[in-house]
Amino acid sequence: FYSATRFGEVDDHCKVPETRNTMHGRVKVKTSEEQKAAKEKERAKRAQKYVMVRNAIVTKRASGGVDAEVIKMTTGLLGTLPDFATMWNWRREGLITAWAELSKEEQQKECETELSFLNGCLGENPKSYSVWYQRRWVMQRAPLPPWKEELENCNFFLKKDERNFHCWDYRRWVVKNSTHESAEAAAEFAYTLSKISDQFSNYSAWHYRSTLLPKVCPADGDEAAVNSVSQDALGEEFSMLASAFYIDPCDQAAWIYHRWLLGREETPPSVCAAYTAEDATCIHLVYSHPVSVNSEAVTVSDAEGNPLEVAWTAGNGASASRAGRRVPSSLWAVRRPDNAAFPETVSLKFDGGVTSTSGLAAAPFASAVPAAGSGVYYSAGGELLQRLARYRLPSAALLCEQLDMCTELLEELDDGPEKKWPLLATVYILYGLDPMVHRDQILSTIADITKIDPNRRGYYDDVKSKYEWEWAVNTSAETGHPKDGALNMTGKSLTSTHHLGHFFRLQTLDLSDNSLLRLEGLAYLRNLVSLVLDNNRLAGFYDTLQALPKLATLSACNNAIQSVRGLEGLRDHPALKELKLAGNPVCTTAEFAEFAQASLPYLVPS
Repeated sequence: FYSATRFGEVDDHCKVPETRNTMHGRVKVKTSEEQKAAKEKERAKRAQKYVMVRNAIVTKRASGGVDAEVIKMTTGLLGTLPDFATMWNWRREGLITAWAELSKEEQQKECETELSFLNGCLGENPKSYSVWYQRRWVMQRAPLPPWKEELENCNFFLKKDERNFHCWDYRRWVVKNSTHESAEAAAEFAYTLSKISDQFSNYSAWHYRSTLLPKVCPADGDEAAVNSVSQDALGEEFSMLASAFYIDPCDQAAWIYHRWLLGREETPPSVCAAYTAEDATCIHLVYSHPVSVNSEAVTVSDAEGNPLEVAWTAGNGASASRAGRRVPSSLWAVRRPDNAAFPETVSLKFDGGVTSTSGLAAAPFASAVPAAGSGVYYSAGGELLQRLARYRLPSAALLCEQLDMCTELLEELDDGPEKKWPLLATVYILYGLDPMVHRDQILSTIADITKIDPNRRGYYDDVKSKYEWEWAVNTSAETGHPKDGALNMTGKSLTSTHHLGHFFRLQTLDLSDNSLLRLEGLAYLRNLVSLVLDNNRLAGFYDTLQALPKLATLSACNNAIQSVRGLEGLRDHPALKELKLAGNPVCTTAEFAEFAQASLPYLVPS
């Protein structure tokens, strides 16, 4: 297959006969009715044997436990029917009892015998979950686990089927638990390349390679961080991928690895903006992504450096610690006891007191806060948007090389679905280079992908939605805040909401003419007075809007609300004065009329 000289061309001797079909690159041969009947007969024979052995073991266990005879019975059955998990459980019961009185040397011999038996079981079904689990169980109990032999055993089974993900998973476990894990990393890295060379469409090999690359080729100096990779190594990986793309541009395994290389390293959360209330009783900090705050590890000081007693509150109104766990939020409010005003000069300093949801410590921050009634963004443009993206990208030079590669691929390919992968990579690369400069090209490229791959329109719309919100955040950073406390996001094909913590001062938000199915993060908008949701795909509000204490006007006409259950979140809202729901299916039901009269006094008649 990989001897093709041009895209989509395959040598005659590599063509698959028309009488066969393929799945995941494997030829599937159709079976005749006679073969099906023979298989069914063999299956019935095995089932009868299984029932006989099962009944005998159940009787034996009921009368006194599992002994050597039971182990022998399971050996005969599992050798040909290795997928019965309960039978393996009974076998383990017997082995635990049988091995308990043995010496270390005898236990070692029994473990080796069991491993040999399992090789035969894998010969019957090399993808049996139960057999691979039993193999781990034996290795964990062996006095001297034969790690080297197990690695060679993995080589044998992966030679038979290089994409056996059960074996790949077991191989990673063997290497991780062996005493020479660090020494094995380079050899394993080379091994993944050998398997990828045999078959590019090897998801497990690409995945394993992604876990090994930061260990084998870590970054040096200032760029060193968790899961970081040297730029030279990234360049070599991109070159290898280019070869795969030119051979088969439709193979998604290599493109998924390419996507990982473009954003493999999570960046630590950082403070994007700070605002001080007009009465100086509250300071708001906006983070690049949700964090948990350990208030004891954060210092708030006055001009003389004296620490101030403060309380931290998450942007949705929850306290910094709830039910013994810290609440992640991208917006945090800092207040003094009894809502006392902060001094004119206040500084915040923390290093280690803030962590992301994945446990990554926030970037150190030490800064004076803005004056009362003002705010400041600490970055804007590409720098801010890269913080929001959460992942560190390769160098600009490497990104430009990848952009050229994708452009060349697109010129060679015929119009059609096979263009979707280089087009999607182009979107990621352009956003990484400069999301503001390339905004129009990014949007047009997403539109092109959606046309040639409409089955995944939802994913492409989600990508676009995220970008639209990040561009809105950048506009807010450049102007200081949305003009007149209002934000208009109409007609952008939004499928979701993002980064609403950055808009906590909003009073008016228009999300009409989009494709929203749900509302997430609205709890950050505690100052919101007016919300427009007309012409979306919302099925209800539930308790979403109860977190908006100042919401006075809500318009949600022409959505997909089918029952009054989706309107429960509007019942007896504390501030709502005007509600519009015309055009929703629920409005034509008798149930709605009764509910509206009892619980929606602010409903505007349609």
